[in-house]
Amino acid sequence: MTPAWIHCLRITLACAVVVLGPLCPPAEAQAPITMKVATVNAGDSPRNTAAYEFARAVGERSKGRIKAEVYINNQLARGEGATLEGIQLGTIDVAPVGSAPIGGIFEPAYLPLDLPFLWTSREQAWKVMDGPIGQELFKKIHYSIVVVAATGIGLFLPPIGVGLFISCGIANISVDRAVGPMLPYVGFLCLGLLLVILFPWLTLVLPRLFNL
Repeated sequence: MTPAWIHCLRITLACAVVVLGPLCPPAEAQAPITMKVATVNAGDSPRNTAAYEFARAVGERSKGRIKAEVYINNQLARGEGATLEGIQLGTIDVAPVGSAPIGGIFEPAYLPLDLPFLWTSREQAWKVMDGPIGQELFKKIHYSIVVVAATGIGLFLPPIGVGLFISCGIANISVDRAVGPMLPYVGFLCLGLLLVILFPWLTLVLPRLFNL
């Protein structure tokens, strides 16, 4: 079972590679990082279409360094609540979920967003979410995103990088040997975190890119 903080690092790294991948120099051949993308929808659902497009974009822009495997129709978890729990446990890396599970687990203010017939159109929904109501909801979640990402990065930095020591113990290599190759990735993570702190709207780039 993958710890939640390793899962957060994996997702942050993937997003950094998607955005900054074209600027990176060619890397030596190595096994790709595999991500599990899960949906609760069957068939040609827009969520499934977006998931497949996300997988294609990740593989293309990372030049094969990251591979996203898509599992649709509750293959990895039953329902959105279980899917969100899978993300917390690290068994699922990326998943589109509605606001109801987020409201039930994290922030109750998100619950009304799933009321039937609340929105008359997609344009109205974006207008509200771009206004004062949406900005207030976004602030409640954005702070948590920053804290979790910063904690995850800190767990892999010496001298108190518990994640670093555990990983080295599992791989049976010394910390000195692991730190050098890891630093460029940590640099990308720190850069990504800094950009998210300075420009909070970046956390909405992927949903808007796929018109979710």
